Formats: sequence, C-alpha cells, structure tokens
Amino acid sequence: MRSLAAVLALGAAFTLTPAFVQAAPAQAHVQKIAEKKAHAMHGTVSSVDGDTVTVSIENKKTGTKKDHPVKTDSNTKVTVDGKDAKVSDLKAGMLVSITPGTEKGAAASQIEATSAAKS
Repeated sequence: MRSLAAVLALGAAFTLTPAFVQAAPAQAHVQKIAEKKAHAMHGTVSSVDGDTVTVSIENKKTGTKKDHPVKTDSNTKVTVDGKDAKVSDLKAGMLVSITPGTEKGAAASQIEATSAAKS
C-alpha cells in the first residue's frame, strides 16, 4: 500500500512539474512589462480646458509641431517651478514634462511645468 502511494505521489510530481516550469517564465515576462516605465513627453502647453491639457510637441526629425491632448484626473500630480499646483495653474507657453499613466489611455500621473519658456 505504501509503495502504491509513493508511486502515485511521484507520478503526480512529474506530471505537475512542467506546468510550474512553464508558469515561471510567463510570470517573469508579465512582471517585466509591468516594470517598464512609460517615457515622459516634453513640450509646451497650448491650452488648458477643464481636465485636459493640450501640449504641443515638436518632432525632432522634421521640426513640425503637433498638439496632443493629455487627460488629467484627481490623482495627477502637478507642479509649477517645483511647487505643488493644480491643472488650472498651467498656462499656455509653459514648458512641461508629462509622465503618462500606467495604463494605455489613462490620465497623466504627473505634470511638471516651468513658468517661463527658456530662450
């Protein structure tokens, strides 16, 4: 009876081992994706309308500028010249660095602005 139980336990161990071995690389891949940080956008504020900040970003290769709407929410951290601020404190012409939210299409997680454009 003991030998039958031992054989069944070993059989189960060998049967389940490939599932655990395959799950580990998949989990590592998912974790790497989650750890990737989104790249910040850098540009100039074109306008602010409620919770949407429109930012003009220059294409470095072509020199053309394109406006990009950026959603914000109550969790978006905004600073102007290093001091805490609100979205409504952002004004056209300010230079900004925007950290996108963690999910695609999510509101920005952080907006850092400087009050004067550099010459």
